[in-house]
Amino acid sequence: MTAIDWRSLWKFLDYSGDQFAQVQSNGLRDQFGTMSNNPAMEQLSAGGTDFTSIDDFRARVRLSTWDDYADHLNPNNPNSTDTWAYTQFGAGNSKWAPFNRAALDHLADSVVASIGLAASTDGKSANINYGDRALFNIPPRPYLAGHVGFELANKYGFKPLIPLEPGEDMEFKQRISEGFANALNDRVDILISMTSVLKRVAERFDPSTVKSGGSSGLIKKVNAKGAFRLAGAKLKSTFTHHTMKPKDLWEPKSIVGWGLDTRFYSGQISDAWGRPPYELYASTEIGAMGVQFREYGGPPTHVSTNSSLNPNSKTNGSTRTTSHAPACLTKSIPANRTRL
Repeated sequence: MTAIDWRSLWKFLDYSGDQFAQVQSNGLRDQFGTMSNNPAMEQLSAGGTDFTSIDDFRARVRLSTWDDYADHLNPNNPNSTDTWAYTQFGAGNSKWAPFNRAALDHLADSVVASIGLAASTDGKSANINYGDRALFNIPPRPYLAGHVGFELANKYGFKPLIPLEPGEDMEFKQRISEGFANALNDRVDILISMTSVLKRVAERFDPSTVKSGGSSGLIKKVNAKGAFRLAGAKLKSTFTHHTMKPKDLWEPKSIVGWGLDTRFYSGQISDAWGRPPYELYASTEIGAMGVQFREYGGPPTHVSTNSSLNPNSKTNGSTRTTSHAPACLTKSIPANRTRL
């Protein structure tokens, strides 16, 4: 199987501000021909959908809200061929968002782009490969993260340490326990999780905080190889006089986290897992929107967002300099997501 094409997945890193805007304009313009099929457009654009330009579209279409689309988003529509992702808002109100086949492909590419960036040391290549072992601490379908797990396994061949379909019938704590038991018997190359969950799991490896059903319960589920690995980690922690941590058991090549607390827990995650979480920005309605920026090569350099997006900016030949603002993943923007 061929290597992952990082140059293609990461091309957004080299876009200028104007190029970002052009990608979005092209995506919106491509939808002009099918906007007449969008039932919400009748209320959004009283003058019809025969748009001649982006400026014409902006002038004639009012800003929309979720209420404009809600009545038209029905996951039980027998004529729909889309995959539907579920979320909630407000006081337990349900929300469904459709993703067509192309959108799911783009979503998988965007997530793998972030996985690769989390593993990369130079911003040019990453030691992530088809078939790598992945520990997905994610909710089941129909949540979007659950769909992503299946897409990554199908398109990139990542081997989930928590079986995807059987895992959907497990309670969250059972899935976590099953995943780490399987990881003890194998290895962890890729770790994707809400950052706060990684923090809690790391705490369960501390004997002073282990409760009933904690990390000690994993021993009952591991094979001889896993037990040997666990014993070795325990021995190592004893000789070095530190509490056993996940990094004593595994050396993940990539950790991708999400959640507003990611930056606050980054140091604790790095100490427990051996590397910091790489932050992914996403939502159910849009998919992956952006990733954390970082510097590759040489000492850290703080630059403004504008200078990092300027194709004429001067950088050292061995250094790809980026800012600390989110980098947009243009392939997952709504233009390619749904017909709405």
